[in-house]
Formats: sequence, C-alpha cells, structure tokens
Amino acid sequence: MKAKSFSVHLPDSDNGEELSCINVRDIKDLNHAMKLDVDSIAITGARTKKDVEEARFILGPKSHIKVITKIQNAVALENFDEILEASDGIIISRNYLSLHIPVEKLFFKQKEMIQKCHIAGKPVTIVSQVLESMVQGLVPTSSEVNDIANLILDGVDSLTLVTETTYGAHKKETLETLSRICFEIEYNEVTRRQKEARSIDNLTQIGYVVPKPNIASPSTSQTIASCAIKAVNDTSASLIIAFTQTGSTILKLSKLRSPCPILAVTISEKIARQVSLLASVTAIRVGSMYGKEGLLQKVVNIAQEKNWVQSGDFVVVTFGDVEGVAGKTNSLKIIKV
Repeated sequence: MKAKSFSVHLPDSDNGEELSCINVRDIKDLNHAMKLDVDSIAITGARTKKDVEEARFILGPKSHIKVITKIQNAVALENFDEILEASDGIIISRNYLSLHIPVEKLFFKQKEMIQKCHIAGKPVTIVSQVLESMVQGLVPTSSEVNDIANLILDGVDSLTLVTETTYGAHKKETLETLSRICFEIEYNEVTRRQKEARSIDNLTQIGYVVPKPNIASPSTSQTIASCAIKAVNDTSASLIIAFTQTGSTILKLSKLRSPCPILAVTISEKIARQVSLLASVTAIRVGSMYGKEGLLQKVVNIAQEKNWVQSGDFVVVTFGDVEGVAGKTNSLKIIKV
C-alpha cells in the first residue's frame, strides 16, 4: 500500500511562525468533521496559538467539537503556554519532537508539559514510541515498561499506540500488554496512596497532582471535586458517581487523580464519549437527569451489576441541586451501598 502524501521535517526551519499549519484541504476536512459531528479534532504541525484559533474560527462559535493540539516541533515547545491556553487538550508527539530538540532534553520537556496540563486542568496524551519493540516481538523491553510506569505516575490521561497497531505483527497482544502494565501500575499506586492519604492537605506530598483553582474566579465545581477526593480517601470509597451535562466536573475529578474509578452519568452521548478519554473515567448515558434519587439508585444498581461496587461499599456522589441546569454542580453526598 502506497502513502498518498509525505511530511518533510526540517528542524532548522522552525522560525517561520507566520506560516499557518492549516491549508485548503484541512478546511475541507474541518467542514466535513462538523457534518459528521465528531467529538474532537487534532491539529498537527501547530506552532502558535493562532493555529488553534484559526481552527476554532472555522469550526464556529457554537461548535462543541474539542480542539486538541499536537506538539511536534521546537516552535510549539517555545509557545506551549499559549497553545495550551487556547486548546482543549494536548498530544505530545515524542517521535517528531526528538527530531527538533536534543533527545536528552525531551524527558524533562515532556514532564514539564504534563505538569502544565494538570495545572491548567486539561487532558494530555502521549503518542508514539510506547511499545515499539512489540512491532516485531511479543515481549516489551524493561525500559519500555519503566517509561510507561513513569508516564502513569506523572498522571497522563492516555497513551496512544501508532506503529505498534498500524504495522505491528502482534496488534492484539500489544494492546493487551499495555493494558496489563497500566492496570498493575495504577493498582499499586492507588493502594499506596490510599494507605498514606487521608486528607486533601497531604495529597501533593505523596504524588497527587492538585490543580490550583483560579483565585480570581473561584469555581464551585472545583471545590466540590476537591471535597469529593477528600471524601473518597476518608471513607475508602469504591466509586465516585458524578452527574454531568457539560463534563466540566468530570475533568476536574480526573485531574485530581481519584484513587477510585469515576462513573460519569450524562444525557449527552457526545459528552459521554469525550469524558471517557479522561483518566479513571467510565461514562454511561441516561435518558433524563430529572428525579435524582430514583436515578441514583438505578446507577448504583448498574454499578453493582458491573461489579464496580459491592454491598457495604461507600460511594461519593456529586451533582447539582437544580435539576436540568447545566454547569451547576454544587452538591456532594456519601452513600453506603
């Protein structure tokens, strides 16, 4: 199979910030994406926030499509803060970045970008060079396992396989291996955190990343999310059930790195798909958000059927006390199954 087009990367030519990364074909693709009502689009080759803003302008002010920016070159690294502010999420493309900056600097740049995404409360994905040894082999190298472990401990939201599942000889086995590694690292880290943490005050000392709320514009949902994590640690809760219409509270809970799974309950299929990409989050769609008490019992029953909770477990619930109004999460309760 022949590729239809190729990209040429010239590391020494990264000073052309005035060049737009969006061409005529991209505009057609964006218009087609809007017709398909996709959940998100990824911008490749972005250099400044203007590239992100241009994509948003094409999508229009009423679009609910998330704009994710792929960091691939040295100029994007220099302008990372403004790109992050303009984006809904970040993809760190390590294979392209290694062509633009010295490899010995990539590790620290990667950690810095991940931390900034956490503080901004935005999802971050690592793409490429995850399990490349499994393109041909059946067993990953120990350095690859260590790399994945470090990324999970740094708090990335997701890892994306590229070559491994495009040209790899063992696609299914590679996915299963990555899943096992992620589960083992997360399970052991959560166990450690649950033993050491019993209040939100010492979370940062044991590895939790706690986003700093905007003091100038305090968020009720941010406070509820922080209290929910404290409640989980104090009660050793098995699950957080979060009712949401916009996904905002789900993102905050995910960024606080809950030690237990988060079950997002929403009426929107699009929101359910979008939040499912966040760390620790599983989403279910319901027909209506009215009648919270009856709905909560139905959700708890589903959780029991899925073996997410057992009889006697504690569950932390977040919701808005005004039914049917989006963006008004202001309440928290603890129930025992």
